[in-house]
Amino acid sequence: MTEIRDGLTTAMRYAVYALGREFGPAPHAPASPNRPPTDPGADANFYGLLRKPPYEAYKAYDVMRREWGLDVVPVCPDRDTVNGDPSYPSLAAVPGRPVECVVSFLPSHLSQTLADDMAHAGVPTLWRMFGPIINGYDDEEQAIYRRAGIRVVKGCVLAHWDVVATGIPAHELAHHACFIHGLGKRKLRGRQVPSSQVHVPSVKPEPVLVGGGSDD
Repeated sequence: MTEIRDGLTTAMRYAVYALGREFGPAPHAPASPNRPPTDPGADANFYGLLRKPPYEAYKAYDVMRREWGLDVVPVCPDRDTVNGDPSYPSLAAVPGRPVECVVSFLPSHLSQTLADDMAHAGVPTLWRMFGPIINGYDDEEQAIYRRAGIRVVKGCVLAHWDVVATGIPAHELAHHACFIHGLGKRKLRGRQVPSSQVHVPSVKPEPVLVGGGSDD
């Protein structure tokens, strides 16, 4: 087991919670001229001069499950599947072991819905990014989570994604939002096979955190 940050570990079960638009085009949906469906993880959306993944929930889910090998499920009220994996309409609908942390990409106006769903399902922790562009430092939203007794870990899960290891050209890194937001953050490398998979080796390779620094 490896700690990613603030008590969040590779042994925990996660849910990436978002509306369908943040998980990419629906199956058989017409192509968008701004967000081509051929690569939902491509960097084609912009914050000023910074590029970010156009479908952030999709990218977070893909990195957590495919690259890091965490036990993570998608929760989406308007999708049955995400990248071929079953998606669930609520946290309470997720089968198997309990979800321990929600990684939320929901808009701020759904914060009370999220808090209610987390309380109903008994999920204690929320991993959520706040900022002047992301959710506008929404004090009201954060107050909703405090009243619900939810522990909030502030920050972006993709700040711990090793963007450099993806082979992105060095001259493009200065414009990559995940690289910039991740400066000074520990990077999770490697894969841990989740227990839900059929073939589980007797010894699980642990992801390795590289580097160090503040996670604030």
